[in-house]
Amino acid sequence: MSESLEKSFAQKEEGKEKSPEEIKEEKALLLAEEIKKIKERMKKEGETVEGYQRIIELGQEIEELYEEKERNYEAEVKTIVANLEQALEKGANKDIVAQALAGVGTKESMALRERLLKEALELEDASIEVLAELTIAIGLAGVNTEEAEEFRKKHFADDPNLFASSYITSCVFHDAVVCRYGYEK
Repeated sequence: MSESLEKSFAQKEEGKEKSPEEIKEEKALLLAEEIKKIKERMKKEGETVEGYQRIIELGQEIEELYEEKERNYEAEVKTIVANLEQALEKGANKDIVAQALAGVGTKESMALRERLLKEALELEDASIEVLAELTIAIGLAGVNTEEAEEFRKKHFADDPNLFASSYITSCVFHDAVVCRYGYEK
């Protein structure tokens, strides 16, 4: 499809910007029209290999418009955990790292939580320890794997507030995002 044709899709119509779905539908209709013209031409002038090849190409373009790209959740969460591990090595705040694990429910993320909790329990200041435990609990929001449930029972069963906190973040907006777009399938 030509660039000028694609640019026309993105232009505003009557002062209103088109949605991605509207743009997609318009592109598909134009491609279908092109297929129709090729078929009409082939009826008049005769069938050609090139004509059928072009029809196939256009059909594939239409399919690609509507094809849903599958996300690789496993790769996404491995990248998140690896990035957080690097951040810790560079001196990132452990509370922030613990909260950043919200929605991530892999073995690696659970091991990182265990490590952060162990380090928190080794602290001499009891108030910092409580805060660290709360932060780690909040970082479990959106993780509903068997491992996460076992972690909750193992570490937070004696404290109902921590246990309950492990299902929410400290921000309503984050809760909504984790709930809607969590990293688990």
